[in-house]
Amino acid sequence: MSDSLTLLTSDDPPVSLTASRTALAANSKVFADMLSVPAGGKASEPVVVAEAQEALEPFLRLLEGQAPKLSSPQWEVLARLGDKYDSFVVQQAVDARGWKLESKDEEPLHAFTLATTTGNKALLDRSTLRAIRVADRSTLGADKEWGDRLPGA
Repeated sequence: MSDSLTLLTSDDPPVSLTASRTALAANSKVFADMLSVPAGGKASEPVVVAEAQEALEPFLRLLEGQAPKLSSPQWEVLARLGDKYDSFVVQQAVDARGWKLESKDEEPLHAFTLATTTGNKALLDRSTLRAIRVADRSTLGADKEWGDRLPGA
């Protein structure tokens, strides 16, 4: 049996993507379970997935050990796919992205979204506070902090 697996995307018309069975099974519990079940028909039949090519390609590249450059919306899609396909590798990459944003004080709402998807409580707590501070600054003006409104401040 070949190490390659063909995935058919939900695009219209469907797009065929080739992925390594080994990478899929090693980095996704869902794919590992699916590939451990004997195929009813031909072993080389394509697997139909619910994702479009644009969403699935970065996910597959990450499973294969590559580090694709992604936009914030693409990271959010990747976070959902990491959860859906139960991929520790993808979830760790998404957490790392969230912590990187948090450490640089960049895109607090994006870091919050990533933390919400992966369930990283520590990142979720920090990014929630950061998002609240950013929202308060925009409401109060950049020269004030949220604590300045507290009684006795």
